[in-house]
Amino acid sequence: MDGRQNATRWRLGVEATPQEFSDLDQDRLRRIGVDVEALIGGPADIEWALSTVGIVVLQARPITSLSTTLEPGLILTPVCAENASKLPPDIAQHDKIALRLVASDLDIGIANGLVALANSPTSADIAEAARTISGWGEFIAVLLSPFDLDGEIFRRIGNGANANDVLSRFVGTVSAKHSYFAFLLKELQETASTGIAVRLADGSIRIELVHGHFITKGFADPTVYVLDAEGRLESHTIGNQRLAMQVVDGKTVRVPVEDPFEATGLQLGEIHRAVVGLASWYPGAGVEFGFTPAGDLFLIDLYQSHATTPPGRS
Repeated sequence: MDGRQNATRWRLGVEATPQEFSDLDQDRLRRIGVDVEALIGGPADIEWALSTVGIVVLQARPITSLSTTLEPGLILTPVCAENASKLPPDIAQHDKIALRLVASDLDIGIANGLVALANSPTSADIAEAARTISGWGEFIAVLLSPFDLDGEIFRRIGNGANANDVLSRFVGTVSAKHSYFAFLLKELQETASTGIAVRLADGSIRIELVHGHFITKGFADPTVYVLDAEGRLESHTIGNQRLAMQVVDGKTVRVPVEDPFEATGLQLGEIHRAVVGLASWYPGAGVEFGFTPAGDLFLIDLYQSHATTPPGRS
C-alpha cells in the first residue's frame, strides 16, 4: 500500500499465540520461516499472502542491517556496476540506484550519483563528504535507508558552495533518529525540461513534458504525447504551462514561461528507446527524465515502478 495503510502486526515466537491468527496458520507461518531461513542461511525478510489454498510465499530476502556492515564515519561510493557488490542489498536494489545501473547498460545519460553510508558520522566526516562534491553545481540529498523519516520521503537541496551546511543539516536531522543510514547524493544537471513516460498495457507510451527541473503534478499543465508501440506519434496535446520549477542556489524557485514545451521527433525517439529498454528490466515501470539545454536526454528516476520493495512497504 506504499505506506498509506498501517499493517496489523504479530510477533510469532516459539510460544507466541496471537488471538487474531488461527493455530494452524501460526504453525504454518512458523515452519515457513524456519525453512526459508535454512535456505537463505540466516534471518529472512519474507513476504507472504493468505489465499484460499493457504499461506503463499511471494518473495524472501536476507535481512541486512547497515549496522553490521558499516565502518564508523561517512563512506561515499560512486554508483556504477563495479561498485554494486559494495552496497547493502536493499540499497543496490533501490529504485534510484537500480536505475543508475541500468542506465549504464542502456548507454543513456544520468547525473552524477554517490551513495553515502553513514555510521554515526562526525562533523569531520561531513566536511570531507562536502569537499568531495564541492565542484558540483546544484545537488539533492535523498534518504534511502530507512526508506523515509517519520513517514515522509526526506530530501534536501543545495549546491557545491554550501554543501557542508546542507549535509550537516541533513545528517543532523537523520542522526537524531538513526545511527545507521544511507542516502543518495545526486547532482542536478542543468535542465531545460522534465518529463515522465509510462508504457501502457497495449505497448503505447504516454509522455508528459514541462519546462523546468521538476514535473509537479497539479502545478503545471503538461504537454502530452502518446506514441504507439513502435514509437510513432498517435496524439499530441499542447500544455498550458505558465510557471516552471527551477533550482537556483540550492533553492526551488518559480520561473515564468511563455510557451509550453514541445519535443522534437528525435527527442521522442530517445524517450521511446529509454522506456522500451527499461521495460525489459522492470515491466510496468515508467521513467522520469530530463533534457539539457542542448536537448540531450538523461534519466532521473523510475516512475511508479516495481524495482524494489523497501522494508515495511509494499
